[in-house]
Amino acid sequence: MKILFISHEASRSGAPLALLYLLKEMKIKTPEITFNVLFVQGGPLIDDFKSICKTICPFNRPWNIQHVFKHDTIRERLSIRFLIQYLKKERFDLIYANTVASLSTAVALKTHLSIPILLHAHEAVQSQHRFGVTKNLIKNCDYFIGAGILAYEGLIAFDAPADRIHTIYPFSELAERIMSDASLSSKNKCPNERKALIGCIGPLTERKGADFLPMIIRRLHDIHPDCDYKIHCIGTFIEGISKKVFYDLGRIGMRDKLQDFGSVSDPLPEYHKLDFLLMLSREDPFPLAVLENGLLGKPCILFDGSCGTQRFIKDGENGIIVPYLDIDGVANAIYQLCEDREKRLDMGRKFQETLTNHYHQFRTNDEIIKLLLQILNDIKIDSNTHKD
Repeated sequence: MKILFISHEASRSGAPLALLYLLKEMKIKTPEITFNVLFVQGGPLIDDFKSICKTICPFNRPWNIQHVFKHDTIRERLSIRFLIQYLKKERFDLIYANTVASLSTAVALKTHLSIPILLHAHEAVQSQHRFGVTKNLIKNCDYFIGAGILAYEGLIAFDAPADRIHTIYPFSELAERIMSDASLSSKNKCPNERKALIGCIGPLTERKGADFLPMIIRRLHDIHPDCDYKIHCIGTFIEGISKKVFYDLGRIGMRDKLQDFGSVSDPLPEYHKLDFLLMLSREDPFPLAVLENGLLGKPCILFDGSCGTQRFIKDGENGIIVPYLDIDGVANAIYQLCEDREKRLDMGRKFQETLTNHYHQFRTNDEIIKLLLQILNDIKIDSNTHKD
């Protein structure tokens, strides 16, 4: 049996990293399933994917299979026609769209390949709108995985049938490294005498709440001028609104409060330096950074109802949940964790225990592989029935 995986990009962000880890495990655990990966656009992980399987990636610009019906250059239209012929010869049994950003490509290919689609939604409803998801596109999907409750609710909003949605909480290769090596998760105790280091993980975009940073830093200075801290931004792989953020910080004379580390191939050494996370996302179905830092014993501050990882957090016990857009609430939460080292360490230990217990019981990739085997078996039975 053969699967065509489609990834919207090969960046060091959550969904591509989770897919890469899944494919590595499938290579070992299910040799009876072969697979290729088609990228809508490239990125730094391309070589990692190439080491596992055949990959197809555009050379010049992000492409869309629908270009074949538009007035692009003859060369581009021919290239896509050749691609379709190649994919037909590969005789795939299933299309696996890894994020809604790859859904339109998957649906266009379904027209040519006549095989079912499994959509793995890593996005909540507003992001699904932003990527052009429609009820008609969702209607073309046959199976669904929702990366947490926010992704599930987003799919329901577009009329995906509830009985076809499998909610599976994401995992990462870095999280696996942390769980399988006790020395990594215990290497967490930072000196008490230095200023607190706060992690802000991911691209500086509005969806991630980057525009709140100058407001929070300003408010924290106004109500807690004695608070000694620094924010480390890790994983900025797209420009987003970073220039605006640093412009605003410069205007209020607090540019030194935030340091941007950009995208790093192994963020673990930077994660070890942190005391806790600040997650300002407006919506984030399941940020892997919260999971990874939680397994390291780092608690998190987040907005109520905005992050799927809230499912594992009890306010005031193993993290802090602030009312949505409550800038004063965030400032006070930061001050509390900066000032009370023992409290944040206790929160971190409890968060680590909660996550460890869950992922010892539910192995994400094993759940996905089990679902894929079931789907492929159903397809095989259906195909044999039609032949008879």
